[in-house]
Amino acid sequence: WISNDDAAFNPAANANCAYVFDVIPPTIICLADVDVSADANCQAVLIDYTGDATVSDNISAPENITVTQSPEVGAALNIGDNIITLTAMDEAGNTADCTFTVTVTDNEKPVVKTKNITVQLDATGNFSITPADIDNGSSDNCGIATYELDDYDFDCSDIQGGYNTNNTVVVTLKVTDVNGNVNSAPATVTVIDEINPAALAKNITVQLDANGNASIVPADVDNGSNDACNIAIMTVSPNTFNCSNAGVNAVSLTVIDSNGNISIANATVTVADTINPCNQPPTAVCNDITVAADANCQGTANAADFGVNSTDPDGDVLTFSVNPAGPYALGTTNVTLTVSDGEVN
Repeated sequence: WISNDDAAFNPAANANCAYVFDVIPPTIICLADVDVSADANCQAVLIDYTGDATVSDNISAPENITVTQSPEVGAALNIGDNIITLTAMDEAGNTADCTFTVTVTDNEKPVVKTKNITVQLDATGNFSITPADIDNGSSDNCGIATYELDDYDFDCSDIQGGYNTNNTVVVTLKVTDVNGNVNSAPATVTVIDEINPAALAKNITVQLDANGNASIVPADVDNGSNDACNIAIMTVSPNTFNCSNAGVNAVSLTVIDSNGNISIANATVTVADTINPCNQPPTAVCNDITVAADANCQGTANAADFGVNSTDPDGDVLTFSVNPAGPYALGTTNVTLTVSDGEVN
């Protein structure tokens, strides 16, 4: 402003006064765009950037220019681009703005936590898992989008040593957060088979051989035993028979699968003696007898009368014959007694 006032600021008589006002805003230049990383809350705390602006004014000195910031210092910035406005105000109250971008980026990988588990194969020899079975509380500052495994399905082939040995499988849990950051961790899946095999047996008949012996193998009584992880061993007991076993005998078929699980089925083995290797001959015991002569002065007798004390160890019914068969003359006649049990003896 321009004045004709005196030194005491009293206006001169008939003086003309002219007032000059500052209406020109200051100049403000913002800093370049800024990239920051998100914190544990998936945000960034806005710091004070007012000191990074370049300001000037036609009248006010830079140190007399006030710079403010919006949003205010301490505000929470979300993931992505955040526009920040700096406002400069000179001593006359004139203002000017500039803007810059603070980009908040999530650079933090998920924290992956896993746990080891044991799975039991089902009756078909299979089992499937999900990522939730392996996950042990994985987390991420911005949230998890997906969980993935590199192996979901298990079967008998995962028990490579048999008898539930060498049966561990290492799987990897891959976790991806909502911003595409990926991390992974391993876990061990122990695969076991505790399902017993299905033991199926059938009744059979066996014939004793000429020596009075017979034997069987498991396949003779097996009736389709099965197991999802394969059968390793089958045994049958008893498996040998002789004359003392003629008739019906109980046997047991034992089935053991490749992982040591056991089942037992029962059957009967009928031992037949059709060629009579086991038949024992009767014991002939001759008895002297006395008979009365008939009208022809001769005597007759039944063959059985001569062998009433004969026996058979097998309990067979005996038949008798004598030679000569009679009739017999007066006096003593020597006869030969033949005893038969009706078999080959």
